[in-house]
Amino acid sequence: MDVAATDRGTPLEAVAEAIRESNEALAAEVLQRVLDQPPAFLEQLVLTLLSAPWDTAVGLARAPST
Repeated sequence: MDVAATDRGTPLEAVAEAIRESNEALAAEVLQRVLDQPPAFLEQLVLTLLSAPWDTAVGLARAPST
C-alpha cells in the first residue's frame, strides 16, 4: 500500500484501497500461474470448478441431520 494513499481519505478508505490492491495482485498471480501450466491443467481446473457446487450440494444432501 502506498503511504501517500493513507494521507488521502479516511482510514476505512485506506483499508478498502489496500484490500483492492491485494485482490488485484492475487488475481494477477493466480492467472499467471494458471497460464504457466499445460492445457490439460486448465481443462481439469475448469471441470473441478464447475463440479464443486454440485459436489457440495450432494454432500450436504447426504449429510446426516443433527
